[in-house]
Amino acid sequence: MFHTRLCEIFGIKYPVILGGMAYAGDHRLAAAVSNAGGLGVIGSGNLTVDELVAELEAYRKLSDKPVGINVFMKRDDTPAKAEAICSMGVAALFTGIGNPMPVVPFAKKAGIPVIPTIAAVKHASAVLAAGADLIVAEGQEGGGHIGTISTLPLVAQVRNAIGTKAPLIAAGGIGDGTQLVACLAMGAVGVMMGTRFLIADECPIHGDVKKRLLECGAEDTTVTGRFTGFPMRCLANEFTSTFRKEEITRGYEMLNFGAGKINAGLMEGDINNGSLPAGQVVGQITKHQSAADIMNEIITEAGSLTSRIIGNKGFDGWR
Repeated sequence: MFHTRLCEIFGIKYPVILGGMAYAGDHRLAAAVSNAGGLGVIGSGNLTVDELVAELEAYRKLSDKPVGINVFMKRDDTPAKAEAICSMGVAALFTGIGNPMPVVPFAKKAGIPVIPTIAAVKHASAVLAAGADLIVAEGQEGGGHIGTISTLPLVAQVRNAIGTKAPLIAAGGIGDGTQLVACLAMGAVGVMMGTRFLIADECPIHGDVKKRLLECGAEDTTVTGRFTGFPMRCLANEFTSTFRKEEITRGYEMLNFGAGKINAGLMEGDINNGSLPAGQVVGQITKHQSAADIMNEIITEAGSLTSRIIGNKGFDGWR
């Protein structure tokens, strides 16, 4: 029922991709998502080239399924990372925060799809010209670095802009089966989810952060970095409160203030003074689960909704 073009491209069971999250998206979580039928993605924003290679090698001890790598285009070592991992036969190279052009030659030489994440409609034509094979359109409801447009209008307008030039993946504020169905109905071939998998047993973030995630609702996230040019959605805490006050006058200088805060938050468990990237679907996280149980819940819910709409009483079946 949910076998889409995305499944065919990557040889996966379900059209669900793990968001490429720094720190949280290591080989353990990526392997768990891949083994559950989705496409696992290792985030490399916090890794050196050698550390990324080691992560990929560790992944292959846990799974023989396809895996993607996410690279952060603002890092100086990103081309070296792309060259290293493209020679190791990954399934996809995801890019974020910047033009993917510097890494495209390595991926094309290895026959690996390049998949940039965009947050504005105007960027669609630019990444296609740079060599994108698929596109992720991520709305501002997502966790981590975001734009200013919400997911539904962004996905609809990017779909209209690119037509059939490239398959579209929806991201941002997607955490259950109903949202998966909505995105497929809008023309996406699949979805990318990050926040929903933060609570997974296989996710390496600190236990205190997982506890905090279970306590939060959508209104407990906030956005920092509007004045630095790098907006980021996180759980609201003392760090974000200080950042939001200071960035109004200090602007770009605040990037130094945020250095090391994601590690302090996610990995060391400093829930007050660390940065805790998370999207608005945090309000849909209600229990500890394995990645396999999360995936099964998403697909079961999507199937149930589709049956009610198409195979039963249409929208009257929602009552």
